Amino acid sequence: MLARLNFAISTCLKPDILLIDEGIGAGDADFQAAAQRRIDEIMGSAKIVVLATHSDDLINKYCNKVITFEKGAIKGMENIVSA
Repeated sequence: MLARLNFAISTCLKPDILLIDEGIGAGDADFQAAAQRRIDEIMGSAKIVVLATHSDDLINKYCNKVITFEKGAIKGMENIVSA
């Protein structure tokens, strides 16, 4: 329940800049689906989204630029071209 409360509080605003560290891993399948819909809605309205993730699926779904880090240093930067 704490994860649900934290998620509700953190997503009640409509930010210009959105910082996301990985995805929502807490809760049951219904909560995760509802959380994903809410994140999609917020990401659609944010002007800038910074997403920290290891997931290629999330990168391909949401990102147009990627910065790769290794041991705290920038390893590479690239633009992603949408198909």
